[in-house]
Amino acid sequence: MDTTVVANPKCNDKYLIYFYHVNTRYPVSTQSLLSESKAFLSKTGQKYTGSGYVTFRFMINCEGKMQRVRVMQVDDDYKPKHFDKRFVSDLNDYIHTLDRWETGLSAFKMENVNYIAYLSFRIKNGEVINVIH
Repeated sequence: MDTTVVANPKCNDKYLIYFYHVNTRYPVSTQSLLSESKAFLSKTGQKYTGSGYVTFRFMINCEGKMQRVRVMQVDDDYKPKHFDKRFVSDLNDYIHTLDRWETGLSAFKMENVNYIAYLSFRIKNGEVINVIH
């Protein structure tokens, strides 16, 4: 989705650090993310189709800003699939509303690291039925 790379001089980006290296994840329950994502999608007025998973992989910089978003889509059998572009775009718009990512983290003797995080949406017949984070 977003392929723009903007280096932040405040952040230490020497290495790829994953969320588990800094022991963090988005500070909201899975149930809350599910409810919020459903409410966000319902406001679009769109009807979606398909079943499977849409996973977003992205970097959170040291100031809590989401960058370098990548999208992976598979069907229920984990085979590559393409959901409707509008559906994926709406999910992408939703994840960009999430603004409570942890900042100023340290790992491997480095301060203010960026880290890689994921959010997966389980889709059944065009409806988000679970969020995995």
